[in-house]
Amino acid sequence: MKNKSIKKVNRSKQTSGAKSILYGLILGGGKSRRMQQDKSVLNYHGKPQTVYCYELLKSYCQNVFLSNREDQSTLNGHEGLPQIHDDKKYHDIGPLGGILSAMERYPDVCWLVLACDLPYVNASTIKNLIEKRNPKKPATAYASSFDGLPEPLCAIYETGIYKKMLSFLKKGINCPRKILINSDIELITPNDKMALNNINDPVEFKEALQHLHTLSPNKASRNKRIQVQYYALLRESRGTSQEIISTSAATAGALYEELKVKHGFQLPIALVRVAINNEFRPWETPLKPGDQVVLIPPVAGG
Repeated sequence: MKNKSIKKVNRSKQTSGAKSILYGLILGGGKSRRMQQDKSVLNYHGKPQTVYCYELLKSYCQNVFLSNREDQSTLNGHEGLPQIHDDKKYHDIGPLGGILSAMERYPDVCWLVLACDLPYVNASTIKNLIEKRNPKKPATAYASSFDGLPEPLCAIYETGIYKKMLSFLKKGINCPRKILINSDIELITPNDKMALNNINDPVEFKEALQHLHTLSPNKASRNKRIQVQYYALLRESRGTSQEIISTSAATAGALYEELKVKHGFQLPIALVRVAINNEFRPWETPLKPGDQVVLIPPVAGG
């Protein structure tokens, strides 16, 4: 009884308009059916998207957690990050399950929620959201550039919205956007119309990579010549065992994602190992001009 009363007091204090502690939550537990590979570990910025989002939110939030499924916990880009798995009672209800599970784990903080399929979100997007946050409202969200409706997966949720979410769920409504549409939230204009574009399939992924590549400053001056060797399935798919390429990819992971798009490789990065200058290295390893990069897919055994 004592613990329950303490929580009630804390919640009532935090709905009075004072800005309370802000935690970050990265939503990375989706099934990614249309993408045909796990969206949470796609590489847009030289590292898995989960890591990019974690580092981004860590600059603004006291703590940051990755919301994912338990079977994802050891994936590259998931392992090593603080994680919150969906509570069993919220199994298979989408993003709302991740948000509610986080709120119940830490009931006395507010949450900045960011989905991992929004690769155009950057520091400016997050800073603007926090600066225009209205703690007197149950949530602060961007208005979509497409339809003007709230974007629930790059938003700040105050503690007072928790009970409202549960009441909607009891009515069979598990869509965070519908909950925000039917709540008196603070709706703000994005400072970049592309920031909230989500990426759901391989075609959109390819387009996003190309667009983000063009946005990179001093692209030409960062190009470097790299020797790439392919083994097994990758060699068959590429039609050669090695080549010298010019790339602006900052890391080994970014290079592989670039080659996937360019040559149509089907293997996800999690199934491929990389060696740089004769040593196995993590995908986050920076590339230098003249590096020798070997890409090694899984080899079938007999």
